[in-house]
Amino acid sequence: MTSPILTIATPAGPVRATAGHRDADAVVFELGGAMRGSVHVTGTTDPHRWDQFTAVRACLGPVNAFKTTAPDEDLPRLARSRTGYHGSLTLYRDDTGRPEVSVYPLSSADDRPPSEKTAAVLTAVLRGCAEHVAQRGDLPAILEASRQRDTTGLLRFLTGSVAHHQAEAIRLEREARAALPARKAAEAAWRTAARWLALSPHPVLLLMLADRTGSLTQEIRGLRWLAPACVQAAAEHRERARRAQAEVDSLRSQQRRRPRDRRPSLVGAAWQPEGSAGQGRVHTPPIDTIISSARGGAPPPPRPLSHSDPTEGATVAEEFIFVPNTGSLGRRVLDPQDHNTCYGVVWHDPGGVCGWVAEYPGNRPGSGGGIPGFTSRIWAARFLYRYRRPEPSGRP
Repeated sequence: MTSPILTIATPAGPVRATAGHRDADAVVFELGGAMRGSVHVTGTTDPHRWDQFTAVRACLGPVNAFKTTAPDEDLPRLARSRTGYHGSLTLYRDDTGRPEVSVYPLSSADDRPPSEKTAAVLTAVLRGCAEHVAQRGDLPAILEASRQRDTTGLLRFLTGSVAHHQAEAIRLEREARAALPARKAAEAAWRTAARWLALSPHPVLLLMLADRTGSLTQEIRGLRWLAPACVQAAAEHRERARRAQAEVDSLRSQQRRRPRDRRPSLVGAAWQPEGSAGQGRVHTPPIDTIISSARGGAPPPPRPLSHSDPTEGATVAEEFIFVPNTGSLGRRVLDPQDHNTCYGVVWHDPGGVCGWVAEYPGNRPGSGGGIPGFTSRIWAARFLYRYRRPEPSGRP
């Protein structure tokens, strides 16, 4: 059987991507033309539903970058360049049903960002390979193998998240209960000080009653706010624990479910634009058709094009920006839209014992206060994004 060859148009010229034989949970493409190297494509979870393996992820290099790191010499590079690049791209559908493409920050082997033109080339190649896998007839087998590969790690992470949120909810509810008698005691002290001031004015009494830091007035105002805030925060932790537990239950249910012996093909003949001919080239269908096929449904009706990408009808969003943590270990995790927002620091244990470690803002990496055990820095960054200590992050 002849391996399909994709021809992907890029700003640097056409790139040819030849699909190799499927290896259980992945397909590796060998690149030619304007690029050299390979692209690894596998199944993954929806970014917002970690129990649903309905997305496709393409990584630069011959291996799954979320499990291991490819040697620098094996990283893809432009045909006339010696610089290899890291990065990945995920195809998925958001909660409203609109297709999205999430691009993991691209960087060179020495952690430098690529130029705008190079980034466009890398993104186009990753997207072309991912779209091809998403319309293959063996996509269900790839997604099932990916689920079996990642379920154990997801269960361990989500189970820990449930315990964390439940413990935080209990602590916040206890603080809310303690705030009521503390507020009553502070109000009683304020009234006593006011009576003393009326009988015998004194500067100390004035300071106790004034609206200033450390005064009884400020303490009462804070205690009045504390109880409702703790109750609301505890409810949010309960909701997060419930969502994480629902994902745990769903993953365990999928583990118990016996896979079918035969799975129907989700896609028939390769989609071709109207008026086009084969000529040995594989054309990928629109992304609406790709993602709908991955979920096992019929292709959706045409949707209005996205304002952020009018030519493709899909939004491109980086999840995080990683910058060096100057003067210490690891990299700071920044919001891609607001670089002043830092979710924390991620760093890799050189001994390999702890894997990737997530450090909350303010923690010193390596001091023992981080959350260890992540298989990649993106999972550590997602943890910092979703769970902020001690208050809930409020981020979806």
